[in-house]
Amino acid sequence: MGTLYAWLLYLYPPQFRRAFGEEMTLVFGEVNAAVGRDSLAERLAFVAREISGLLSGACTEQARALFGSNFASRRIAMITNLRFRFPIVGISFMTLTLGCVLFAIHDARQFAETFVGTTYDFKGHTYAYHADRISFFQTFGFAFGLTVVCAVVAWAVLHSLHRSGVHRLSEAQTWPQQ
Repeated sequence: MGTLYAWLLYLYPPQFRRAFGEEMTLVFGEVNAAVGRDSLAERLAFVAREISGLLSGACTEQARALFGSNFASRRIAMITNLRFRFPIVGISFMTLTLGCVLFAIHDARQFAETFVGTTYDFKGHTYAYHADRISFFQTFGFAFGLTVVCAVVAWAVLHSLHRSGVHRLSEAQTWPQQ
């Protein structure tokens, strides 16, 4: 397996191989020796994982060598290093928020269904609630409009704070020089 790994290292650009090839071979040898005592399934999984990692790394490094260091995006680097774009706590809160929104939608539907067909009097006029009065497009338009208004207000506040010099407060020195 070590010989195959050494041959596959030639897929990397020469400058990368010179810089990291020896270290990669040593680490692979150590891990391969440790996995050698495991079951056949675990050894096959290790070999498959190492070969796929070596091939994807070689493709990324060849692209960097051909097109420059900015070619491989940070997202690709995050995926190959198995790092997440968001922290786990952020993902947890996003999932919790999605659950709360879905629960609120479910409760709102049940609440609206209790009023279908009912009537009420207001200032001498009789009104009836019809569930089909508000369409999806009206709801979407209202939500989209509200989102745009909130975004514009937030942008205006941030833009005005930037223009007023508030961003320079972090550079202000509040103690005398010694």
